[in-house]
Amino acid sequence: PAPVRFGVIGLAHLHVFSMTALLREAGAELVAFHGEASMMAGFGKLHPGARAVEDPRGILEGDSIQLVVGVDVPDRRVAWGVAAMEHGKDYFVDKPAAVSREELARLRAAHEAPGRPCVIFFSERLASRSTRRALALVRAGAIGEVVETIGLGPHQLGLAPRPDWFFEPGRSGGILGDLASHQMDQFLAFTGSEDARVVAARTENRLHPDRPTFEDYG
Repeated sequence: PAPVRFGVIGLAHLHVFSMTALLREAGAELVAFHGEASMMAGFGKLHPGARAVEDPRGILEGDSIQLVVGVDVPDRRVAWGVAAMEHGKDYFVDKPAAVSREELARLRAAHEAPGRPCVIFFSERLASRSTRRALALVRAGAIGEVVETIGLGPHQLGLAPRPDWFFEPGRSGGILGDLASHQMDQFLAFTGSEDARVVAARTENRLHPDRPTFEDYG
């Protein structure tokens, strides 16, 4: 069979490199990409066979492209996903896929209407060999019944390379949407659950008064 051909819209997070690598390792072909000017040259050097496009509509409207990879700023990801699926393409999006309940509802509706695949990239499960191995052991019954899960997600802040949108919860999804979404995803996977309800949540800005809207603890 012919390989799946895909295009990338957005180079806002380094996850784009692992998402692209995983697809290529699976036999897919990167056709075109669009993103931040500061990232275009470096990304292009890694994928010389793909073309850089100035207008993302070239990807959305490309007849030979079946899949769109979305790694734009989080508050733009739903719009690209809706557009991709309306153009008859599948959507592979970095987490967080949406930054509000309303945005999530839009993405879900676009996914359900034509039944197009929409997959969220949770790297701490999908791209982690140790997590995949642990999940295989759990599903094989090697540790018995799962009765509780505890997930922690410490991250270095790395102030130097962080763009301004990272410090705005309305654009980044906030610390729980950005980071704790990994633990929520893992909870569902390890317990074999299809749904869950958040019963309590808390966020704080403990150490960065110069960025009053930023959440550094959740």
